[in-house]
Amino acid sequence: MSKKLLKILDDPFLFISRLKIKDKKGRIVSLKPTDEQMEIMRGIFHSDKNLVVLKPRQIGSSTIFVACLFYLWYTSKSPITIAFLSHKLASSKHLLSMFSTMFYNLPEPLRREIEIENTTQLKLADTGAEVICVSSESKGGLRSFSAQYILLSEYSFAQNAEELKATAVASLNGGRLFQESTAGTYGDSHHNDVLRAMKEEGNMKLLFFPWSGIREYKKKCPSTTDPLTFFTEEEQGIADEHGLSWEQVYWRREKIELLGYYKFIREYPLSIEEAYGNRDSAYFTPDCFINVSAIDIDHQDDTFVILDDSSEQDRYAIGVDVASGVGKDSSVICVMSKTTYQPVALWSSNQVPIHELAERLEHIAWEYGGAKILIEENGIGLSLLTEMVNRGYHNLWKNPKNNKWWNTNWKTKWVLMEDWKEACRQGVCRDIDRFTVQEMRGFYLNDRGNIDYPENLPTHGDRVIAHALAFQCLKSVTLPHRLFLPDWVRHDRATRIGKKYAFHNKKRY
Repeated sequence: MSKKLLKILDDPFLFISRLKIKDKKGRIVSLKPTDEQMEIMRGIFHSDKNLVVLKPRQIGSSTIFVACLFYLWYTSKSPITIAFLSHKLASSKHLLSMFSTMFYNLPEPLRREIEIENTTQLKLADTGAEVICVSSESKGGLRSFSAQYILLSEYSFAQNAEELKATAVASLNGGRLFQESTAGTYGDSHHNDVLRAMKEEGNMKLLFFPWSGIREYKKKCPSTTDPLTFFTEEEQGIADEHGLSWEQVYWRREKIELLGYYKFIREYPLSIEEAYGNRDSAYFTPDCFINVSAIDIDHQDDTFVILDDSSEQDRYAIGVDVASGVGKDSSVICVMSKTTYQPVALWSSNQVPIHELAERLEHIAWEYGGAKILIEENGIGLSLLTEMVNRGYHNLWKNPKNNKWWNTNWKTKWVLMEDWKEACRQGVCRDIDRFTVQEMRGFYLNDRGNIDYPENLPTHGDRVIAHALAFQCLKSVTLPHRLFLPDWVRHDRATRIGKKYAFHNKKRY
């Protein structure tokens, strides 16, 4: 082989850009990777982690995965096995047909002898490297192979997805798993893996592609358009938050008119939270998130995350959702500022027992000027309350009407959650970390009309409860009279009050 050809074979990016595929019109064309496809390639060749891809429609993720796996298959010197898994066998066969197209459109000198070729398998004669098709429809076939690379395509829509994933992982022979899908339903198997990958658990790397990054997703506005009158307040807010052009906003409007809002945000999300915000029975409705900024934080267990330092001129409230500390639910501590009504510190762990939790809570409370603490007396919460009292910490929330601790039942839970929900909707509480926002998306109204949270998620809504308890506690916290409010707080409050009480039609007598 020439040096130039050897260089191409050694570089997956050079090799893949020379492969041939069928375009939407059935023509054989060269594969020209887009920005999104290049990012997937980097995730495959510059990382050793399993990839979890959440994508909008029609970005060519399946095509680029097949191309990358083709390179690994073609250049392997050992008899590796690559498996395509999908919820339907026809989908897996379609991926294999793309594979065959790439092979039979290689330059003649690069053609190699095929030992096995049929609708579900392609095997090279010289190295024994093979690619096979498997689906969740297969009976017994999932456990009959071992593979170095597995691609789970449109994983959100697989029947018995957990079983499919389990057998796929069991079939991996020290290799890697790639899964890609548009969003399915909140709490499904792919969503759980997205949440885990966000926390960098399970050796997984998350690649998320919002539709705003796709160049083709825009449409020219009518020539006489005045954006401030043509687009709604919600559309202008989306444009500001995500940096969208008016052409992108116009494309979004027409897609929503065609698909409906909930189907649009599922298939063309701007954020991971939005992708799974399509539950019709969701407790936190879309308007609750318009004014919320999902901020990124470090999510390591037993890490005290400081968002804003303590101030002597401010006063603070703490909400605590208590768990047993045995690896299941997490205990969560949320500190909120009376001045800004924003969270200023967070802590969580599912491994800290009650006596150690009391130590951390007491330390955090004194860090924020002896903050008032609201702890549920339900269940194990009473143990923490008792421990705090025994330690001599007495700035604990009690109901001013009956001098009792907070007890969460179906009535008080509605009060707790409705107050927090309205604060988010009005933009009073807006700087919320993205993990809490994710949990907010999970709450729903069950068949009995009660507020509930899915049991199959890796989280249990603990962060939301802690935030809601902290906000409830703020009601009994007062500011010192000498406090000077920052200009941005004054402006924010004035704007919010102005919007609430302003009248569009005015008449002077």
